[in-house]
Amino acid sequence: MADTWVCLVTYNEAANLPLVLEAVRVALPEAGIIVVDDNSPDGTASLARERAARDPGIHVIVREGKLGYASAQRAAIDFAVAQGAARVVTMDADLSHDPAALTALVAALNDADMAIGSRYVPGGATVGWPVHRQLLSRLGNLAFRWIGGLPARDNTSGYRAYRTEAIERLDLASVPGRGYALLTQTLVRAQRLGLRIAEVPITFTERRHGHSKMSSAIIGEQLRLLGRLAWQRVRRG
Repeated sequence: MADTWVCLVTYNEAANLPLVLEAVRVALPEAGIIVVDDNSPDGTASLARERAARDPGIHVIVREGKLGYASAQRAAIDFAVAQGAARVVTMDADLSHDPAALTALVAALNDADMAIGSRYVPGGATVGWPVHRQLLSRLGNLAFRWIGGLPARDNTSGYRAYRTEAIERLDLASVPGRGYALLTQTLVRAQRLGLRIAEVPITFTERRHGHSKMSSAIIGEQLRLLGRLAWQRVRRG
């Protein structure tokens, strides 16, 4: 089986998934790919299965309904680890995360336990976002870094690579968070465990097709987490 696995969680990504799968295969020809789809009504799962029928390195899990980003990520990572992966990558399936950056992200694990595809280190960028969304993201990441004490410049990026040993220490099943807060909660735990974290510059490009999954519930979950981290920091003095 492959040493490196790429995890894609999908919901209504029929217009993007075939392009993403092709680009991942170009960047990492020998990688395993796991697609976890929450029974998308647009036929994403059918497209994934069609591609998997032609490529034995692609595996597809279709769940009964929309169970959420965090649980889908856990399911994908658990599957990859069970296949004997030494390195696991998570990325969005809407082409906002450029698959061409996969090789650099995986290479960063030579000197780190976890690597983040970062928009906010030198060389990183965001393309296609309106000003208000760029401002929200930058302020949120600054808050997590300075108020919450998290180590990275881009704490909310879902484009990440992990050594399997780091995944086992993180114990993702017990990391709280139903949505994208899983990403920041994982960094909280990684910092406490003393894991080595690297950041690799990426260009994040707004999706070409479909709709963003960002919602008020996701923002609210992140704000509650930030509040808890701030309070914990105050209590520590």
